[in-house]
Amino acid sequence: MQLSNSIKKYRYELIIFVVLLAQAMPAFIKGPSNYYIAYLFDYKIGYVSRVLIGSFINLITNNLTVTWLRTFITISYISVFVLVALLLGTLIRNAGEDVRKALIFMVTYFLIAKYAMWVWFIYFGIFDVFWFLFALLSIIFINNRYTMWFVPLLCFFGMATHYAFAFISMPTIAVILLYDLIENKYAKRNLILTIVSFATMAMTSVYFFIFANRTINLQGNELVDYVYSKLDYPFTDFFKTYIALYFDPEAQSLINTLKDLWAYVSAAGLKYYLLIFWPAIPVLLFLAFMWFKTIKASKNKSEKLFFLLCIALPLAALPAFVFSNDLYR
Repeated sequence: MQLSNSIKKYRYELIIFVVLLAQAMPAFIKGPSNYYIAYLFDYKIGYVSRVLIGSFINLITNNLTVTWLRTFITISYISVFVLVALLLGTLIRNAGEDVRKALIFMVTYFLIAKYAMWVWFIYFGIFDVFWFLFALLSIIFINNRYTMWFVPLLCFFGMATHYAFAFISMPTIAVILLYDLIENKYAKRNLILTIVSFATMAMTSVYFFIFANRTINLQGNELVDYVYSKLDYPFTDFFKTYIALYFDPEAQSLINTLKDLWAYVSAAGLKYYLLIFWPAIPVLLFLAFMWFKTIKASKNKSEKLFFLLCIALPLAALPAFVFSNDLYR
């Protein structure tokens, strides 16, 4: 009877977890992936972004194998699924009856959309899942008076994992921190947390974007040979160019970056990018309708400000077109 009540109470979490796990099974079964190469980067290369996870792996094993790495990644994926299920399940359960159906629709789309949760299954092994994990933990921890102090550290971990965290996750965390600060009427602990978190975001961004590449120790063939030697796996030569690009100690000029961006877009053609957005148009229209209704129904200025900032969040990704050499993200 108690088990039945628990299942009924947490049915949303269970359903979300099962949906994610079912979609991941083909990737889990298929096994090895060329994306495993990202787990071989460590601090011997330099104190740069992308090397945190590989360095952590170095600490816990001296005998890295494909089987070990596959198990590590699978456990990491399942941990992320649990957190997503807990977060979204709680959100649905606590939502009012008037918005619950719309919220379920949005969550469903998020779970099955190609470039939402599905990205982890398409590119199995891609280590973006770790900065996504740090972002989830930050969002969950903000609402607890004890765990909230881990948010600045998690922001650092996110940036150290991959600097895309600055464009994709950090703005969301910043908006939630601001909302929490205003809602708690600028309480001392919320004010300190917001200041420390924002300072951490600013300092880590400056370091990883401007200074980190100066610490790179390995380059060219020496770098490629070191990375390839860490795991007995038949990586293709495709990754040699990208490894050299990722850890290029010379910052690229803005003009060259824009030229590369144009070449990247032109290679596939504008039609390719329009085809990506075409299926999303109904969802974008629905979201626009939802945001309009939500802002209209806002009870106070802090809620209205929060929703306006949420609408503007995608704009935070625009600087990535100048600073990032991972444009496909």
